[in-house]
Amino acid sequence: MKTIEILLKPSYHRTISELGYDENEDYNENDILHQQGYNTEILEIIPGEEFSIDLNYENGYLDNPEDKYKLIFKKNEEEWDGENDDWEEENRNSESIIFYQGNYILNEDGVTFEKI
Repeated sequence: MKTIEILLKPSYHRTISELGYDENEDYNENDILHQQGYNTEILEIIPGEEFSIDLNYENGYLDNPEDKYKLIFKKNEEEWDGENDDWEEENRNSESIIFYQGNYILNEDGVTFEKI
């Protein structure tokens, strides 16, 4: 079974805290941004697995030029316009996807991510 790696970028506030700064202190913003990139974590998932991007992370990022992926999510009721299809696709057949905070599942096909 193929493992897919998603890069998790820590949140700005988490990075400030990990560096020991108080939000009211003076600090070099470029240092914080550099440290965010340095502290990127890897989340490995397999088809059928659920995962979440919580408040400790700004986002998750998948970039794999060898494969094409897609992200689907349920439309909000306010956005639903009476169409038969209440699913919306984003990044259709894309080699990169950004996952914002929320819960997801990698479907068994190994290429379709669904926001749950």
